[in-house]
Amino acid sequence: MSGLASVIVRARDEVRFIGRLLEDVRAQTYEPLEIIVVDSGSTDGTLEVAERLADRVVRVAPEEFTFGRSLNVGCAAARGEFLVFVSAHTYPVSNNWLANLVAPFADPAVGMVYGRQLPAPSTRLDEERDLYTNFGEGSRVSIDNPLGPNNANAAVRAELWREVPFDEELTGLEDLAWAQEIQALGHRVFYADNAGIVHIHEETLRQVFRRFRREGQALGQIMRYRMTPAGGVRRWTTSLARDLEYGLSRGERRRLLSVPASRAAEFAGLYAGLRDDQRLRRDRAQRVAAERRDQRAVVITGPGEHALTAVDRPPPGPGEVTLRVAYVGVCRTDLDVLDGTLAYYREGRARYPIVPGHEFSGVVEAVGAGVQGVAMGDRAVGECILGCGHCAACLSGTPTECPNRVETGVLNKDGAYATRVTLPARAVYRVPDGLSLRGAALCEPTAVVHKAARMLGVERGQRACVIGAGPIGQLAAQVLRAQGAEVALIDRSEERLSHPAELDISTATSLDGPEIRSADLVVEATGNREVLEPLLTAVAPGARVCLVGLIHDVPQTANGKVVFGSLGSDPRDWPVALALLASGRIDLSALTRRVQPIDEYADAWQRAREGRDLKQLLVVDGGLRDL
Repeated sequence: MSGLASVIVRARDEVRFIGRLLEDVRAQTYEPLEIIVVDSGSTDGTLEVAERLADRVVRVAPEEFTFGRSLNVGCAAARGEFLVFVSAHTYPVSNNWLANLVAPFADPAVGMVYGRQLPAPSTRLDEERDLYTNFGEGSRVSIDNPLGPNNANAAVRAELWREVPFDEELTGLEDLAWAQEIQALGHRVFYADNAGIVHIHEETLRQVFRRFRREGQALGQIMRYRMTPAGGVRRWTTSLARDLEYGLSRGERRRLLSVPASRAAEFAGLYAGLRDDQRLRRDRAQRVAAERRDQRAVVITGPGEHALTAVDRPPPGPGEVTLRVAYVGVCRTDLDVLDGTLAYYREGRARYPIVPGHEFSGVVEAVGAGVQGVAMGDRAVGECILGCGHCAACLSGTPTECPNRVETGVLNKDGAYATRVTLPARAVYRVPDGLSLRGAALCEPTAVVHKAARMLGVERGQRACVIGAGPIGQLAAQVLRAQGAEVALIDRSEERLSHPAELDISTATSLDGPEIRSADLVVEATGNREVLEPLLTAVAPGARVCLVGLIHDVPQTANGKVVFGSLGSDPRDWPVALALLASGRIDLSALTRRVQPIDEYADAWQRAREGRDLKQLLVVDGGLRDL
């Protein structure tokens, strides 16, 4: 095997041991490799050693630590084909350890390999016997071995981890749970006795109790394992007898003296953990029931069919963020999705059921493994158009052209007419201070018009004309004005033009006036094809015309006029849109005036059809509305 191996080390206050481990890993014969240390709050110098000897150091807050979460964070930071896990208080038996651990992956059916663990000279006698018993001689495929897979010395395929991340809710034994899951999917787990490490366990009785209490909690969750007090005493007695036989056969009478107490701590912890699991599962069931009552969404099941109903929302996966939604904007696109008239639905590219809503704001409620840059409690917004992240279009920063894209609330991804919405972390942006969540809900349409302005190439002093005084037109006029253009807004409705007239934006009700004939830049924001012909007739030669949203079937040039379409927004437009909104240069008062609770979504839709309001916002979580 020759693929990159990412060696991931979980650590907290391991300064006594981690230096030797990292140096021994660096001395392995296997290449290429990288070393990643996942630290969860070290204060003893561990971080200084890790920064010197590892390739990368990532951190997990102590209060957010679980064994599965820390591994997921390390895996998300890794670049390797193979993800190798080794405890910070271990060291390899030889410089072939890594090569031997990775070698079984030559069999494509193998998804996980775990290696031998040998005791250090300071290891307790009972722990020493357990290591020799559980990690003996003879490499083999390990099938449903409850004492086998152990992430103190193991490796997995990165592509398989991306499909099945580690369980972050378990208090321990995440390795056993993962092995069971991948075996159920048809993959193999392999034990490599020639990939050995020395495992240094120097625990107090209190630490032994705590470790087995965690594992007891996990055993109850994974295997529904049970233990009565009488059963625990029988197991303690049996283990003591075997420890006695083992110690006497090796002449270790003095080391036997500490065994009864350590075995007692082990089984007391295991029993306490199993009892904890019963309580935890009861509490979890109550919490899940409460969350089910709390999780609601407007679901469109087909053209004209919709309901506000209870839904299940899984926690965020690796690299994902879940927002608790505060506000969601009502957009004409929502109605097109409802009616089935949007091209995606007419052409069969989009599927029902879907939760609409692509203009929204909220608060980060949960983050998946490997997420950086946003944290729980942050006020945030999220992109609508989400590319695959790998194709040429995505890599060039234009996800609107990604053939595999989804669009939040529009194209095969549930949106924000819901208590919660989950997005890739790369598509989530923190709301700056000075901007309310109510105003931030309009970041998406602001990003849309910023893209149009960017494509137009606005220069200070140019004359710009915006056709259509709906929400997009009003925002476009203000963004162009903020960029230094002299702006005129044209709409047949004098009522819609009353607000722009207060903002130093000139207005007109006809395409026949001087505003359009003198314009250097034009934004067509009505989406009405009937407007196109008189518009192109009225504008002067050399003018640049941007059609926002609806891409008309027109040539790139029409009588010397450059005509192009702008669909959606790109990631580069979102930070600028947020900054514009927070600066106060965009007046949102007319666009955020009408607010209704999510329960009244149907009435908001009807008002939008009838054009009774310039814009409607729905409040999803009233507890967040003042943030």
